[in-house]
Amino acid sequence: MRIEDTKEEHRTVFLCGLKSCGKTTIANAVANRIGCRWIDCDDEIIKRNPQSKSCRELFKELGETAFRQEESLAMQSIINQCKAKDNTTIVSLGGGACDAYNVLEMAKANGILVYLQQPEHVLIERMEANGLPAYLNGSDAKRRFHELYARRNEIYSCFADYVVQLSNCMKEEAVETICRMLTES
Repeated sequence: MRIEDTKEEHRTVFLCGLKSCGKTTIANAVANRIGCRWIDCDDEIIKRNPQSKSCRELFKELGETAFRQEESLAMQSIINQCKAKDNTTIVSLGGGACDAYNVLEMAKANGILVYLQQPEHVLIERMEANGLPAYLNGSDAKRRFHELYARRNEIYSCFADYVVQLSNCMKEEAVETICRMLTES
């Protein structure tokens, strides 16, 4: 499927990938480059739950099952916002979107799903530098992340319309690749 094959009145590109792969950074850069809207699913979750300061905090408060339900509700809100606008929107999903009920199906049904694939060792290094997420706190975080990476990488790779390999790729190259997807004829 090509991006231009989506409904012309509201093209939506959903960027997915594991935590710390660069979804937010790349989505923001693409939106700035082409002059379109950008919505971050994590921001939408926090709008729905203003008592929490971050998704990390909300995940700890609610537990995974309830947090994933909030992620699904936020996704439905995002899709409604995209349908109400007549322009392109870039949406960055949360790293665990594949674990939230129906989020990837909703993305594919309402736009193009692009997987930003980053090597496992890069992601764990970034997470260790910025603080491990709640679901990896505790003993043997690297082994648990390895298992999580293998499962999520397979899901995202199989489900996405496009896979953008980020290994040895500068942010600008990834942005250029996605912009080309949007403008190819």
